[in-house]
This record gives sequence, C-alpha cells and structure tokens, in this order.
Amino acid sequence: MAHPIEALDPETIGSRAGEKHADQDTRALPVETLIDDESLVEKYKRMFYEEMNKPFWQNFSLNATTDFGYYTGIGQWNDEQRVKMRTAGKPALTLNYVKPVIRSLSGAERLSRYEPKAAAEQFEDEAVANVFTRLLRRTIYDANAEFVMSEGFRDGTICGVVLFEQPINYDEDPLRPKIEFATVRVPDEAIWATPWSRYDLSDTRAMWRHRWVDVDELCAHYPKKRRDILDALREMGPLLSAADASKQGAILHEGDPKDRYAHMTGLRPEDDRSFWFDEERDRVRVLETWYPRWYPTWILASDDGRRVITSTDEAKMARVYRNYLARFPGGPMTLIQRNTRKIRMCVMLPATLQVLDEGEPFQKDQSNYPFVPYFANLVRDDMYGVVRDLRDPQDEINSRRSQIAWIIRATGDGWFVDENSMVDLVKFQEESRDPKGVYVVKKGGSDPRRMPAPNVPQGLFEIIKYAINEIAHISGVKNEVIASGEDRPLSGVAISRRQQQSDVISTEYFDNFKLTKRLLYQMMARRIQEVYHDERVVRLLNEETAQDEYVTINQPVPADETPQAPGSNPSPATRFKVLNDITSLQYDIQMVETPASPSARAAALDTLLDLLQKVPAMAILFADEIIAMTDGLPNKDLLVRRVKEMQAQMNQPKDEKPKVNISLKGEVSPEAAAELSMKAAGPVQGPVDPSERMGEEAGNPQNPSGQIPTGGPNLQDRADLPA
Repeated sequence: MAHPIEALDPETIGSRAGEKHADQDTRALPVETLIDDESLVEKYKRMFYEEMNKPFWQNFSLNATTDFGYYTGIGQWNDEQRVKMRTAGKPALTLNYVKPVIRSLSGAERLSRYEPKAAAEQFEDEAVANVFTRLLRRTIYDANAEFVMSEGFRDGTICGVVLFEQPINYDEDPLRPKIEFATVRVPDEAIWATPWSRYDLSDTRAMWRHRWVDVDELCAHYPKKRRDILDALREMGPLLSAADASKQGAILHEGDPKDRYAHMTGLRPEDDRSFWFDEERDRVRVLETWYPRWYPTWILASDDGRRVITSTDEAKMARVYRNYLARFPGGPMTLIQRNTRKIRMCVMLPATLQVLDEGEPFQKDQSNYPFVPYFANLVRDDMYGVVRDLRDPQDEINSRRSQIAWIIRATGDGWFVDENSMVDLVKFQEESRDPKGVYVVKKGGSDPRRMPAPNVPQGLFEIIKYAINEIAHISGVKNEVIASGEDRPLSGVAISRRQQQSDVISTEYFDNFKLTKRLLYQMMARRIQEVYHDERVVRLLNEETAQDEYVTINQPVPADETPQAPGSNPSPATRFKVLNDITSLQYDIQMVETPASPSARAAALDTLLDLLQKVPAMAILFADEIIAMTDGLPNKDLLVRRVKEMQAQMNQPKDEKPKVNISLKGEVSPEAAAELSMKAAGPVQGPVDPSERMGEEAGNPQNPSGQIPTGGPNLQDRADLPA
C-alpha cells in the first residue's frame, strides 16, 4: 500500500495533540484502527482460523506431508495399499529414486556455499565495513548458519517452501544476548495471510507462528498471569456439538471449489473449541502474531534535501516549523507527512482472548517480518517442490518391481510329489525350506520335481527403465545414480555435457536460494547492529595473517585525538568520535558474496595453476592463495602465515647502499683496492685533497671526468695517470 506524501500547513498540524504535549516525546497513534468493536485478538484469531481452513493451506499441508513421505520412502505406500498387498500375498517393494535426486541438489548447494561481505558505499567507511564483514562471518560460524541454511534448502526443495528466522536469545546472558539461526516448518509451525505477491512476503497482511503448548508450561513461562490463564480456561463453556454449532450461524462462507483462497468451514472460530483447547491432553494453542501498523511521521526538509528533520510527535514538529518560519520567513523548507510501517508482535491465547505479550522485539529491524522464506517453485498461486512431479514415476517403479517379484515367487515354486512316494514327507518339507511347501499329486511314478518358472515379460523391465529415466528428465538431475540403460553416458565428455545441462535446469532452485541468502545476510546485519551496540572487544579472524585478533568495536575517543592523562576525565564539552562504529553502517551496507566452498576453491585452484604454468614468475605472488585453496594440508594456517611473512619481507624497501662492483686490471695492492672501493661507494665527506683528484682540474686532460680507466696491460704503466 503506497502512502502519498502530503505537504502540510503549519497552522493545521498540532491541533489534535495540542500544545500541552509539545514538550513530551509521545508516540503517535497508529493510522490503521480496528473496525467496530472487534479487538486485536479477535481480529487475528478470526484471520488465522480462516487461513487454516482455506483450500490453499489444506492442500499444501497434505502435499507437503506426502512429499516428505516419498523422500524418506515410508510414504510411498499408504497403509491401505500395504494391507491389500499383504492380504494378496504380494510384496510391496520400495525402490527410492526420489532421495538421490534431492541429495544431488542438496550436495550441489553444500559445495557452492558463499560467504557474505559488507561493502562500504563511502570510502571513509571501508575500514569499518571490513570489521563488520569479519563480525558477520563470526556470527555465521557461532550460529551454525551454513548448516541450518543447507538443511532448509533440502526441506524447501522437497516440499516447496521453508522459513528461516534469527531470534535473539536473552536466556543465557541478558546483557550479552546471542543471535540464533533456525528453520520454521510451513504450515506445521507458521503460515501467513493469503494472497501475496512478493517473494519476501513483505506484502502479506499478517504472519502467525502457532504451536500447541502444555498448560503447565505456559503458566511457568508467564508466572504473573498464571491465575488469569487458569481461571479463563475453567470459565470456558462446554464444547458445542455439530448440530448446536450449525444453529449459531456461520461467519465464514463455504467457499468456491475453484478458489484456492476460499474458506471451507461454516463454524465460527469461537465455536470450534477443540481447535484452540485440547482438554484431553491439557494443552492450548498459542499464536505469535506479526502484523503491520502505520505510524505518521512528520518531515521538515529543505528544498535541496541537504537538511532533514524528522519526528513522530506532531506538536513538537509544529513548534519547530513555526520557530523556523519566525526566524526565516518564506525560507526554503517544506513540512510533509508520511506514514511509516512498523511490524508489531503479539503473543495471544485465542481460547481465552488473552494477550500474553506484545511490542516490537527488534529495535533495529522494525519494518520487516522476522521470517525469510525460501521457495523452490513459486508459480502464481501455488508453491511446490521437486518431489511433487516425481510421485507418479516412483509409483510406477514400485508397482512394476513388486509385480515382477510376485511373478517370480508365485510361479515355479514348491515341490510336486506323487502320492505315497515319499518315506518322510514332513521331514522333506522342512528341509526343502520352500515357502510354497510340498504339493501331493496322484501317483505317476515320478521323483519329486519342480514346475519350471515361466519367463518374466521383458516389457516390465522396459517400463521400469522408462520410469527411472523419466525421474531424471522431470527433475533435471541427470547423474549416474539415476540414469540407466541406454540413457547412461559412456564418455567423460558426455558426462560433463549432461552435468552442464542438469545445472541449467536446476538453476531456478539455486537462484531462489541465493536471493534467500541475501535477505538472510541483510537480516543478520541488522541483528548484529542491535546486539553489538555497546563498546566491547570481539575475537575476529584476520584473513591477511590467518590468525584471530581482538578488535575493539564502538569505542568512543575524543574527536581531536588528544591523549588524555591516566585517570583523568574529559570535560563534558569534549566532542567524541566512535571507532569501528558498527551501527553507523545502517544505510551504508551492501551484501555481496564470494565463493567459499570446496568445489569453488578447487575450480579456482585449477585455474590458478594453469595460469602459473604460462607465467611461472607469478608463483611467489599467489603462493599464499594456492595454499589456502588446497584442501587437506596439515597446519594450513601456519603455512599461509609463513608465506605471508616471506612476501612481506620481500616487499620491504631496502635502505642499504647499492653494491658497486669495481673491475681492476693489472696488479694492484689490497689497500689501493679498498680505497678505490670506498670512494666508489659514495661521496667523501669533508674536503678533498687536490692530489687525489684524477680529472681535468688535476692536470689530466685525457680523463676530464676523473673516472678510473680500465684499459691497458698494466694499470701502473698508463701514461694518462698522474705520477
């Protein structure tokens, strides 16, 4: 919903709040208000009940359960089919070809993990962005985020969708909370209001985290409301029967079968008591509801946009605007109003219409829902995974293989003996170990014999082969585990081309997950800004030295950087600046990705080694990168650090004097050679004896520059040298 920007008259604003509130920092009422007398709990209880009974969520819940059953193999035969097969004496075989498809996609994702990097938009923020990147990667490591994301990718690829959340846990240490990372199952644990259109679910009307909670556990979690919860549950009326409920009238319509978002039940939410309260198990359904609210914000901005003043207090902004007009009549400032969205949370007990907790849990992330989705396939009004289209080929494989096994067991088994031809028929039957036993026929004078089994129709094997190949074609995962028969490639080039084709077909899953990871990294950055808001020392990895360092973040220092005496306190008028200010990157952070998986490192290493074969002189420049990308080396960090130290020593500037090589021909004494070397190494300090000069000013016109000649058989016999 777009909110227009409206220029306001300074005489009209502030009238509702009154000038008596001008000095108070009040919070404006939300723009959206509830209609009629319906409370907030009643409204979102009704919405949740309607969503849970829509065909969209009913069908998805059934399909998601079936998809996971096909992945594990347990659900490929239902109970009715197993009983029917067992009664007929037929085997119900399960040859799971769905699991290799999912494992192949999951393995490809695990081998192509990426590490986030904070990119500063301003040059002066580059150092802080580097610290923030290291802190972000440390948080990912502490929360095991990579493994949780891989698990969520697998589940989302199976059923079609999964949610991620990053709660802040204050249970262990209220002063130093911890950022966690977890997956949320859909629709078993969470749903959202339909319909919606955006991938990140930012346009949905509400989201619900629902769960069954034991009454004693709920009271233990909210001890101050224990008495109210128990009294309210005792005062609940008796459960209405179906006939009584039908007489109450229906708020929800029956719905159109063609409309996936229609309603399916005629009961009112308050009448379906068993939906909210399970008396037999002594548990209640608790809703954690997230919903948007719009708050008015007043903005006083200059025409060029360089100076902006914002406030949620209407009376305060009116006073500021009037003071500005009094000082600068007709100044280039405009007062406008804009509605700002904030996501609020309410923990409610729908059975008793009680609010257990409410507010805005994340101060640094008030405009976004706390869940990030991953959709494997999101097409119009349907979401589904890879398994949905693989059920029929998998059923074909199971049924045909079971049929072949039944044919083999049903024909040609058992012994046939003539009547009165066996001495001990019972012993023969026990030792034969044949499940069909021994059949006695009329006497014909023949020894015990088996009936020859007929040949199994080869067409059944052809059908199975087609079904296996159909799984590979439909899923787009064409590897050696799935391919069979003539569809199996015979050469390495064919395998490589087929793998490239598989990567193209399955690109949609990885591209969607890449968007999900970018949203998750942005959310984690906001969580870091909320948790690391004070001055502290954190242990971060320095990629340059491959060692951990202790870095101080959010450290206030005097702006003039004047050293303070030990034990002295700066004056209140001293201006401060903050070093490594994490919170300053709120609007100057951009998440980019760099490959960090073994497969990416191996591919980069091969490319780098090919380059070094062409340009061997560059080996010393990339020695540390080669070691870092080589997996399996013991003490890799130590090797990288030694190579970096060697590179640093080679790059240090040399202050020593250049070496001078003097070549003298003929006989010369060691003292004379040393004296000549000292003169050639550098200028002589102090006055120079004229007798030591060898140039034109010393009477030697043949050698005006005074350089040492090197020609002749004997240096002492040269005529152009002074005596």
